[in-house]
Formats: sequence, structure tokens, C-alpha cells
Amino acid sequence: MDSLIIYLIFGAIVTVVLIIIAIIVILNSIDSEKKSNDNNNNNYLPPINTPEQYQNNQQMQTGQNYVPPQNTVSTFNNNQQGQYNYNSPQNYIPPVNNYYNTTYNNNQYFPYQAVNLLTNKEYNFFRALKIIAQRNDLNVLMKIRLADLVKVKDSVPKSDFYKYFNKISSKHIDFAIIDETKVVILIELDDSTHNRISRIERDNFVNEIVIRCGYKIIRTYGDIQQIEYEISQYIKSKS
Repeated sequence: MDSLIIYLIFGAIVTVVLIIIAIIVILNSIDSEKKSNDNNNNNYLPPINTPEQYQNNQQMQTGQNYVPPQNTVSTFNNNQQGQYNYNSPQNYIPPVNNYYNTTYNNNQYFPYQAVNLLTNKEYNFFRALKIIAQRNDLNVLMKIRLADLVKVKDSVPKSDFYKYFNKISSKHIDFAIIDETKVVILIELDDSTHNRISRIERDNFVNEIVIRCGYKIIRTYGDIQQIEYEISQYIKSKS
């Protein structure tokens, strides 16, 4: 009888020891897995936010309603091992448009609205320019910022930079005829408002700065004959 009791006690002790060992093994396994995940998180390099990806990246990090984006140019390049051919984009899958959620609500003051890029007169003139340009394998740009055509010289002291930059930053040229990236002619479509003294001073300044920077500029009330002539002269100079 005593031997049976001793045997049962010994068996119970062994069982308890095995259970404790199993618990320790399980806890160690969980701890190792947690450390491994922490290391992976430390090595994770988040993608660079672009305006289109910002919302998805935020959702990805929080795990809320994350929807992976469709193929973009960069992911398509990766899928094609960097062999994306811009001359044959037929297989390209454009990204789904992602728009910002506005932080304004209907009760907040927001004094802006969309406008037409061109007036009716400017649009009709643009169509005439486009015909001439395409006939000569050229292109037409519109509303070109003057500060994208000229810049303040590097030799100007930094203290005077904005003094000169502000004179060009808010001005634009109506149209430009271009050959690839080369500007052929700058065009200003004038109307009666350009007879005002303030406009005359502005126009004279623009004329002076673009001509001294090496551009040709034509001012017209809608006549395209001089423009056609200048384009023909340019085409002849190329041949």
C-alpha cells in the first residue's frame, strides 16, 4: 500500500514538472516570435509618400480599411524588371485616382472657385495657333509663368534676390510655340486693356526682359501672319 502511494505521488510530481517545462517552452517560443516581429518592424522602410499614396499609407499603418493601390509607373517597372518601354505603353495599367479628403467643411469660409483657363478670344486664338504649329510639327503652350522662362542671375546678392524675383514671379506669357523643349516664339494676345499706362509699363518690362534673355516675342490683337512668318523662318533655319 505504501509503495502504491509513493508511486502515485512520484507520478504526480513528474506530471507537474512536465507541465511546467511545457509552459516554459511555450512562453519562450512566444517571446522569440515577438522579438522576431519587433526586429522586422525595426528594419521596415516605409514607402515615400506621394500625394496620391498618402491616404493609403496612413491606412496601411493603422490597419484601417487599407486598399492596396493599382499598378503605378514604378511598380510596373518593377514587374517588368525595369524594362518599361515608354514607346510601347499599351500594357501599362494607370493608377486609380486617389483624391485628398478636404479638411474644410461647408461651414468654413473658402473663397475660391474654378475658372476657365482661357477666355473665348484666347481659345479661338489658341485653336488658330495649334493648326499652324501642328502643320510644322511644333506645339503650343499657354499661360507660361515668366519665372519659368527667366531667372534671377546667380551673381545677384542673396539679399536682393526677392527684390528681382518678385518682379517676374506673378507674370505670365499668354502663349509659346515650342519645338520639343526649345521656345521658338513667345506670343502675347493683347486687347484694349493693354492701352492703360499700368499695362504699358508691365508690357514694356516683359518685352525687355524676354528679349534680353534671348527670346522672340510677338504682340498681336489676333493677327497670325507675323507668327506664320516667324515660324517659316525658324523651319528654314533648321533645314
